[in-house]
Amino acid sequence: MLGKFVIAPLIKSKVYRKKMTDFIDDLRMSKTFRDRQMYVIIATSTFEADQETYKKHFAKAMVSDMAEEKV
Repeated sequence: MLGKFVIAPLIKSKVYRKKMTDFIDDLRMSKTFRDRQMYVIIATSTFEADQETYKKHFAKAMVSDMAEEKV
């Protein structure tokens, strides 16, 4: 619900886009499991609400992280 009703609309508005993107990036790059888990939950609910926002702000970041991950 957080991604669907809060994060996605705030990212769409130009006023809060930078702040929300920074917050989401901090969650994504955190060393804490809970923060990363919250990032995935927000991304999933954003996907359900608005797929265009998901593609622009979540999918690109996930793909770049996966490409840089050493296996």
